[in-house]
Formats: sequence, structure tokens, C-alpha cells
Amino acid sequence: MTGYRPAQIKALLLLHGISQTEIAEAIDCHIQHVSDVINGRRSTKRIRDAIAAAVERDTTELWPDERFRRPSGRIVRRAGFTL
Repeated sequence: MTGYRPAQIKALLLLHGISQTEIAEAIDCHIQHVSDVINGRRSTKRIRDAIAAAVERDTTELWPDERFRRPSGRIVRRAGFTL
């Protein structure tokens, strides 16, 4: 269960003609937050969903850990268990 690497996500954005700035403006957040999500320093669902929609992929395809997100927003993984 591996997701996309940051360089692969950036390449998908480039192929779709979409910049990180455009995503940030579309969802009214700071561009650094978009960059942090792409580079794995942040895991905000709203930004992940916006990126996935922009590149026409499912969020769980880009970030498989999204499957473990609780309604509270936290991502919780348990060793030895696969959902």
C-alpha cells in the first residue's frame, strides 16, 4: 500500500496544467499548506481532496493512509491490522 511520492503528485499537477497556487486560491488556503500536504508534512483532508480532484484521482490512491481517517480528522493506523 504505497501512495504517490511528492514528485509524482507535482508531475500530475503539471500534466493537468494546475499549479499549487491555483489549488490554494481555489480552496482559500495558503500555498505553503498545499506544499506541506504534497510533501507529507501535513495531512489536511480538505487540501488532499482538492489536489486529488485537480488531478482526477481518488484521494486514497494518492494517499492510502486516508482510509484510516477518523471522523474527527485524525489518521490512525493500528499495527498488524488492515482495513
